[in-house]
Amino acid sequence: MPMAILNRLDSHYNDASVGRGRYSTAQDQAYDHLKQCILSGELTGGMRLNPLEIAVLLGISRTPVREALHRLDIEGLVTLTPNRGVVVTALSVELVRELFKIRGALEVLAASEAARNIRADDVVEFELLLRRMDQSRGDSKAWTIQHDAFHDRLCEFAQMPRLIAEIRRIREAIHPHLRLYIDVYRQTEMPGHEHRAMLADISSGDPTRASLAMSAHVENAALGVLEFLANRPSPGTIRSAEGQAHERS
Repeated sequence: MPMAILNRLDSHYNDASVGRGRYSTAQDQAYDHLKQCILSGELTGGMRLNPLEIAVLLGISRTPVREALHRLDIEGLVTLTPNRGVVVTALSVELVRELFKIRGALEVLAASEAARNIRADDVVEFELLLRRMDQSRGDSKAWTIQHDAFHDRLCEFAQMPRLIAEIRRIREAIHPHLRLYIDVYRQTEMPGHEHRAMLADISSGDPTRASLAMSAHVENAALGVLEFLANRPSPGTIRSAEGQAHERS
């Protein structure tokens, strides 16, 4: 495994060292560590992972690392191949489009059900979550965390635990691309389909109105990310685009 990849893993491990004691098993430790590195974009699509080197880095045996990698393979975040070993999954434009379609269908269902359960008093809690999202603008990692907290809480009102788990899994698979899009274009909301407007529709108590709002919200997010991926810039172009974005802000 190249030294650059080991350095990224090591950096993430040191940053998270304060929380090592929270894991009940070594497998959970390896799973969470690798998953966060992938979702944050520190480990990008196509990178090969060496279980032995990861085990040495984390101070655990190879067995829990292999078990963690199998869990990540099931979730689609890594791919186990006979010839190349373990590789971080590189999502194609078509696969990301499929994931957005699945996410849209699931979140439309969740919004429809949530609209039946959200009361006027609940809107105060969502306003607080939206405020946290606004305060996180400019930091794609922090904003994504607050974004997920908003959507997770919204989905909880659907009172369908398995649905929530599937939505979260699909959303996490898209994270690296969403964060790269935000980093390059400094845009967290699609004009006309912001979270505050969507909340108004869902809290109206009308399941149809809630469904339409969520469908438009996810579809427009998909359009932005997919267009970005279809014209994916090189690293040099990304730095140039970031500089231009800073000049406009």
